[in-house]
Amino acid sequence: MHERAKFRILVLDHRQSGWEGRLAIAPDGAFEWQHSRSLRDSQRLLAAGGHDLVLLDPLVEGGNSEIELVGLDEQSPLLLYICAEGEARAEALSRLAYRRREFDLATRAASPEELAWRMESLLARSIALEQVEGLRHRALHDERTGLLRAGAFDERLHEHFSASRRHQLPLCLLLIDLDRFGLINKQLDHTQGDLALARAADAIRSQLRAEDVAGRLGGDEFGVLLPYTTPAQGARVVVRLLEALRALNPHTLPEYSGLRVSGSIGFESTTGRDLESAELLREHSERALRTAKQRGGDCGVYFRSLGPRMVPRTESSADSGAGPESER
Repeated sequence: MHERAKFRILVLDHRQSGWEGRLAIAPDGAFEWQHSRSLRDSQRLLAAGGHDLVLLDPLVEGGNSEIELVGLDEQSPLLLYICAEGEARAEALSRLAYRRREFDLATRAASPEELAWRMESLLARSIALEQVEGLRHRALHDERTGLLRAGAFDERLHEHFSASRRHQLPLCLLLIDLDRFGLINKQLDHTQGDLALARAADAIRSQLRAEDVAGRLGGDEFGVLLPYTTPAQGARVVVRLLEALRALNPHTLPEYSGLRVSGSIGFESTTGRDLESAELLREHSERALRTAKQRGGDCGVYFRSLGPRMVPRTESSADSGAGPESER
C-alpha cells in the first residue's frame, strides 16, 4: 500500500445489512471509517467531502440514483459497489460504466478480507494513475511558469492550425517577449528574474479562456493561441495582456532598481484559408514581435499592419471570421 495517513472510507449501508460490524474486523489498519444508513445522512456526508472511497450497498439493486449520489465525474470518490450475483451485477455494471473514476464490484457474501483487498487495490490503482498523470504534466509543462513547454505548445499550434484549415475557423497566434528582461537578471539576480517570469505567466493566464493555449517558448518568450478569434478580437486580447503585464508594477521588482515589467507582442491571424502552414503563421508573428521590440517595447504589432500585404487576402475581411464569436 502507498504510505500515507489513513484512507477515509464512507460506508453507505442503505440496506442496513450490518456493514459497520462486518468491516470492523477488516485486517488492515489503513482505513478510517464513516457509516451511513439513510439517504439523508449519505447526502450530508457526501456533500461534506473528503472521502477517498465509498462502499455502497444500495437500497435498490442497480440503484441508479444512489450511484449518481456518489458522483460520476472525475472529482467523485472511488466506489466499491456491493450487489447480488447474476442480473443485478450486470445491471450495476451498465450503470457504473458512466463513472469517470475507478470502481469495483463485490457481492454481499464477500468476506471483510476480500473487501479490504478490493479497497486497497482501488486506492493503489488510483494513486498510480495520479503519479503517472503528475509525471505527464511535468513533462509537458514548464516548472517555473506552469505553462506548456515549447515542444508541447508547437504541437498544439499545429493541431489548431489544422482545425482552422479544415473548418475555416479564425485563429490568432500571439508571441510575447518581456522587455529588457536580461537587465533583471544582470542588475538583480536570477531569483528576481524567475519571480518576474512566474508573475508574467500568471498575468497572461488570467486573460485567457479555457480553450486558449499558453506556453513558455524559451527564456522570456511566451506564446498564446486564440482559437475562434478574429483579428479585432485578438487585438483586444493584446491590449489586455499589455495592461496585465504593466499592472505587475511596482510590486514585482524592487523600486530601487528602476526596472519595470512590460512586454512586446507580435501577432498574426488566419481565416483558415489564407496561410499555407503553421510555420508561416509563426514566422509572421515573429516578424511582428521584432517590430514591436524595435519600437521600444510595451506595445503590440499586428503583422498585417506592416506595409504592403505579405499574404494573399481572401474575399472575407480581416476582421471577420467563421465560427463562434466570443466576447474577448
